[in-house]
Amino acid sequence: MNRSTIAVAICMMFSGFAVSDASAKGPPTGGGETSAVNNLSYPAVFPSTGVTLSGTEGLWDLKGTLGNGMSYGCAKPETIGTTTYPNTSCVTAEGAYMDAATCELGPCVDFTVEPIFWQKNTLNAWQADSAGPGAGAQVATHLDWGDNLESVSWSASSIIRVETGPFATLAETQTGFQMWHVFGQGTTELWGAHAASAAQPYLYESPYAFIVTPTARLNMAKLEAGASTCPTAYTPRDFNPVWDTANSRWSDTYFLRDIPYTAELAISGKFVYGYVWNLRKDPMPTGATSKGGWWRLTFYSPEVILDDAALLEPPTLPTLPTPALAALAAAAAEDDGEDGEGDTGPIYQPVIDETNNLTYIDICITAAKGGGGRK
Repeated sequence: MNRSTIAVAICMMFSGFAVSDASAKGPPTGGGETSAVNNLSYPAVFPSTGVTLSGTEGLWDLKGTLGNGMSYGCAKPETIGTTTYPNTSCVTAEGAYMDAATCELGPCVDFTVEPIFWQKNTLNAWQADSAGPGAGAQVATHLDWGDNLESVSWSASSIIRVETGPFATLAETQTGFQMWHVFGQGTTELWGAHAASAAQPYLYESPYAFIVTPTARLNMAKLEAGASTCPTAYTPRDFNPVWDTANSRWSDTYFLRDIPYTAELAISGKFVYGYVWNLRKDPMPTGATSKGGWWRLTFYSPEVILDDAALLEPPTLPTLPTPALAALAAAAAEDDGEDGEGDTGPIYQPVIDETNNLTYIDICITAAKGGGGRK
């Protein structure tokens, strides 16, 4: 076990629900110790209760070997389908693992090849810093809804991944682990800790932490009875329902559900509030005549304090010190790897309602098949 004070950073990804692409790598062939859970890589803060995490805070134990918990990569951004990942992975499209020498002569020529120690592997354990449990209610200085909700008009036959991320700025910096992509997309996706060696993973120091609370809720309501023509560019809509705090409802809407919104530890090592919305199989909201049209998705929690000063984006981590890693950060900032059909610019923009301490995003669902949704 070791702990380093190296301060390097990487713009972390949400491991969101993504449509599989034929050009996606992996999963590789071969075995591996795969019964482990995900390791925390991005710092977290627990206002009330905590969760059980793998490993020991600030420490690591990396024993993976090539093809069994470890592979190689380099700080050369790689695009698979419509997603740009922060590194090139030395795993072939057929699922074979390259050794360092082969990778240096192939996809990572002119780049330094270094190991990636995989998530979900009993040979590897690490844990980023966290604050709490019992840290108390946190002010969200940054709030992020999934890009797939902002940039795509899904269809009424879709299965949609809903994700929300509130981040606090803490008084003291927290240690995180830099993560690189190994293979796959969506349900096959794998990430791991980028390291100079088994004794030295790349760490960063940041004041930002993901707010993890069991009190988070997701409210889903349709804003109109029938269908609408969905926009192709951002157009504000003048919907003005009133939030009923006592009953957790928006007035004059067609209510579908209000449910616990669980914070999941994703394969990227970052928590995210996630829900798979199977709109195709959902019942019609009472009084509505179509699933197509405008919907409002609302996030709220008494332990997450939301105000108008919050930035509607994930926080930016410290500047990386070396040219190769700086290029990596710039590439990651251009495409954060979230799900959807590619980042084409926002069509729908989240809103923070400071008065009611909640945030929502209004999105339009196309009534016919053929929208941005998964069929």
